[in-house]
Amino acid sequence: MTAANVTSHHDAPLPLPGGTLLRPGATARVENWDVVKAHPTVKAWLAANAISADLIKANVASEPTKRSARKKGAPTAEKGAGSAS
Repeated sequence: MTAANVTSHHDAPLPLPGGTLLRPGATARVENWDVVKAHPTVKAWLAANAISADLIKANVASEPTKRSARKKGAPTAEKGAGSAS
């Protein structure tokens, strides 16, 4: 799923499919942008420059993998240190 920051350039509130209401000049994060941008009304607003969208890159974090590797490695190191004493 792709998210986007969607900005309204219109002078009235614009309701997006899915429930997001864009107030004039406001920017809102839209999580399901792939689905929303395919809607005919949203396509027309984009073509008319009534709204614009900036995609948000997915943050692929390798941190959970590193943490799980540390957790798995820590008991082994402790057992090794404990058996040597």
